[in-house]
Amino acid sequence: MQTLQVRMRLSGLDLEVAGVRLNTGNVDLNTTLAVGNDPMRLAAKIAAWGSQHAFIEGSDRAWAADIIEQGLAAGLYRKQLTSRVGPDGPERTVELGWKDVLALLRERDDEPVWDGWYELPAAEKWTRAMAGLRERRAWARLGPDTLAEVTFHLPVTVYDLLADDREERIRRAAAP
Repeated sequence: MQTLQVRMRLSGLDLEVAGVRLNTGNVDLNTTLAVGNDPMRLAAKIAAWGSQHAFIEGSDRAWAADIIEQGLAAGLYRKQLTSRVGPDGPERTVELGWKDVLALLRERDDEPVWDGWYELPAAEKWTRAMAGLRERRAWARLGPDTLAEVTFHLPVTVYDLLADDREERIRRAAAP
C-alpha cells in the first residue's frame, strides 16, 4: 500500500532570490495552494492562519464541512490519534474533534465561524470583532473563492524557484 505523507512547515528559513527576501515556509504553503486539492488547501490555511483569526462566513459553512469530510475520507485529516503509554502499556485512542467541528459547521448557515467563537462574552463584541476582521483581515476569510487564490506573503511556489526564469518570476511576484 502506498502512503501519502503531507508535511507543511509553518516556519521556515529566509532566503534571497533576485534581491527578494522569501521564506521557505510561505513557499511550501503556496505550493500546496497551487497543486493541492481542496482538503490540502484548507489544511494549509487553517494551519497557517487559525491562530490569526481565520474565519468562515455563514454561507460557506457547508462548503467547509464538505471539504473536511473529503479530507477525512481520503485520510488526509486524522480522525483519531492512538498512542501507547510506556513500552508495554495499554494503547490509548483519542478522537481529534472532527465530529464536533462538522456538527458546528452544519448546525446553521447564518453566522460565521472563527477560532475564538466560544470565548466571546457578548453579542456586541462579536459584531465588532467580525466587522474588524472583515475590514482589516479580509485575506483571512476561508471561502470557495479564496481557498486557492489568496497566498502566503508573495505568491511564490517551489516550481517558481526551480524554473529557469526564477529570477524574473520572483521579481514579478514582488512587484507592486
